[in-house]
Amino acid sequence: MNNSGGQSRRRRELKLPKRRWHLVGAFVLLALAALAAAYVLSTPPPKTDKYTSGQLELDALPLPLLATNLNSENEALPDLLAGEVPEGENPTRLAVKKSETDALGNPVSAPKTPEKLKTSTDPKTVLIDGQPLDGGTAKTYPELSKNGPFGPLPKKAANGKTAFNAYRKDVSLNSGQKSVSLIIGGLGINRNLTQQAIDRLPANVTLSFAAHAPNLQGWVDKARLNGHEVLLEIPMDSKASSPDDPGADHSLSAGDAQKNKENLDWLLSRAQGYFGIINYNGDSFLTRADAVAPTLSRLSDSGLAFISDGAFPTPSLSALAQSVSLPYKSGFGLIDPAPNKKLIDIELSRLADESRVGETPIGVGFAYPETIAAVTAWIADLPNQSLNLVPASAALK
Repeated sequence: MNNSGGQSRRRRELKLPKRRWHLVGAFVLLALAALAAAYVLSTPPPKTDKYTSGQLELDALPLPLLATNLNSENEALPDLLAGEVPEGENPTRLAVKKSETDALGNPVSAPKTPEKLKTSTDPKTVLIDGQPLDGGTAKTYPELSKNGPFGPLPKKAANGKTAFNAYRKDVSLNSGQKSVSLIIGGLGINRNLTQQAIDRLPANVTLSFAAHAPNLQGWVDKARLNGHEVLLEIPMDSKASSPDDPGADHSLSAGDAQKNKENLDWLLSRAQGYFGIINYNGDSFLTRADAVAPTLSRLSDSGLAFISDGAFPTPSLSALAQSVSLPYKSGFGLIDPAPNKKLIDIELSRLADESRVGETPIGVGFAYPETIAAVTAWIADLPNQSLNLVPASAALK
């Protein structure tokens, strides 16, 4: 049939691709997919990946040393369960060489063979913070103490013996020679300075220990065994006092008489072997006659003495002490108001001048390194000044 344009329209045959080309295309696609997957799997993750992980080879760690007190590869502690150490023997003595020390730092003799071992009956001393545990304790008198709420308290014995006359250092004064005394206090707080004061200062220097110091009895014993007499240093209320000051929770104050009694019980029971007490601060307490009178009476009943350091005026103390028969003396003052050698030398010179006109003045200082050095040199020169150093108790009446 013809159309209006005169052009005939005929169906034309369309030719489709052959089947084999379909298979080739599919194979190519599969190969590309496999290559892409292999690439993805072989590519490492980026460095920023927070879950990056891996493996690292490390050398084997060495085994720890055997836990012994000897720190030696060739020596070991003896087996206590194997019968090698008899009862009462220090096991470290068996595994150390001659001239070495045992685990406690004590020198020991040469090692013993098991067949020569025997229980030693020699006395042994173990020191902990300066306190002798076995032997070496200074003598105290049971009749001069009684049970208190916090420990033993000083008291007068039935025969009249007191801590003052039992624990003071007895010296003979040279006739016609002027005398002077020194008290070095603040001891027991700093271990090294306390040890220096005990060892370096002459025995006639009186030592004063803070009542709240740790291991107080051990230090008192050590000082007395070195020839020093000892005072107990009692904290007292001051205008400059702070509740945070060491020992402030047991300080004597002008406010509460009952609290003062309890605090004094605690302070006096901290050790035995002291002949009296000395104040630490106290300008708000010792200047109040009404507040201090009960304490002075208590000290007298306990058989103690009292020395005030003389750092501030205490006009009523002498009369109050005399009224209750309390051995008492006011100190000349502080020889080291500041730890400055030039200042200390000036105060020691003033103390020496006072001793030539007064009756055995008592200088009071603290255990500063500068004080210990200055006092040691000053004492060595006293014979050249015709002055005699005596313990502080010798100045009391």
